[in-house]
This record gives sequence, C-alpha cells and structure tokens, in this order.
Amino acid sequence: MALNNSIYVIHPYIKDGIWMYDDDKMDIKEEPFVLGADDFLTLIAEGKDKVSLMFSKKEMPFEDVITLKRLAGYGDGYYYKSSLNSPILWLCGVTKLYFGGKHPEIIYVHVIKNKP
Repeated sequence: MALNNSIYVIHPYIKDGIWMYDDDKMDIKEEPFVLGADDFLTLIAEGKDKVSLMFSKKEMPFEDVITLKRLAGYGDGYYYKSSLNSPILWLCGVTKLYFGGKHPEIIYVHVIKNKP
C-alpha cells in the first residue's frame, strides 16, 4: 500500500554485516540492501553503522540532495546511478511501495545529519 506522503524517511542500519531497514507503516522488517545499494549506504553513512534518509520522487529544498537516476530493469527492481561518485546500485521491488507501484525515473535523497 503506497502512502499519500511525497517525502519518506527510513533509518537503514547494519545488522550481521548487512545494511537493512524497517518501516512499520509499510510492514517492512529487516529489508536488506544489496547489489550496490549497500555500498552506497556505506559511502553516505561516513563510517557509521546507521544513517537516516529522506527520499522523494520530487525535488527537495536542500543543498545536498543526491539524485538517483533510473537505468535498466533487473528482476523486480531497477539499477540506479547516483550523482555521487559511487557504484551503480539496485533497488528492489519494495521501492515501488513508496511510489505508487512504479520505480521513479529519479529519486531524490537527503541524508539527515545528526546534531553532535
């Protein structure tokens, strides 16, 4: 079930060496990030074992927004190219839950920085 929000927040974390996340609103528990998405999270987490992300298919009013541009489909997901100097990453079909049943052409991502 897609929510009516246009901006979502998730809090990926590392468990047993694997990046994953939970989203109670979507009934998601320990959903893993694989095929480059894990490398992308390692890069943006800057050495931490968790990170908070805001994401949307609409542009967001932050200076440090990362764009993910959709490339080729693979299985139930799509490969995306990040605006960062990072490897191509794959986002599985769970991504469609947030975007009305489709993988968007562009996903805008903002890393939520924790205050010291």
